[in-house]
Amino acid sequence: MLATLGLLSLLVGVGGVVAPVFAWHVVSFTTTASTTSAAIGTGIHDTATLQLSNNGAPYGSITYYVYTGTCNAQGNPTGTLVYTSPSVAVTSAATGAGGATYQSATTSTTGWAAGSYVWVAKYSGSGVNGYPAATAACEPFSLFQGPPPPGVPEFPLGLAALMALAIPVLFIVKSKNAAQATQ
Repeated sequence: MLATLGLLSLLVGVGGVVAPVFAWHVVSFTTTASTTSAAIGTGIHDTATLQLSNNGAPYGSITYYVYTGTCNAQGNPTGTLVYTSPSVAVTSAATGAGGATYQSATTSTTGWAAGSYVWVAKYSGSGVNGYPAATAACEPFSLFQGPPPPGVPEFPLGLAALMALAIPVLFIVKSKNAAQATQ
């Protein structure tokens, strides 16, 4: 009977409201975009730092979304969904001091239009009687039409024209050096 009263006293809160002794909660959930402005074709990703109370597994996952446009005053995206990352599993490291950092897959922006976009990261929670779901604040970024990334140089007349010019020059230099060596 004494054990039952002890358990009951742990569950009864102020005013007779039943509350658990400890609560499963999200301590903090913040995100940082890889860039605030990028050329179309650039790879981008988002990074989240999640800290959970230390109540054990399961821990859930984080999914990252990109929408066109901006976010309204309530923090909801105003545009169209253009990308959903694969879910990233949350580990027990999230229950440590400062939480843990999780990164989305890097996605290419090739084929996207120039303009405003936002990242939205959503933590799934761990289900009934577990960690609650959470959504991080919108992170705006913009895409602009930029120059192509550096690559292999191209010759307007092609490699054949380049070689047709380079080979005679090499023979001239070689014969000039050979003539100087014999003097």
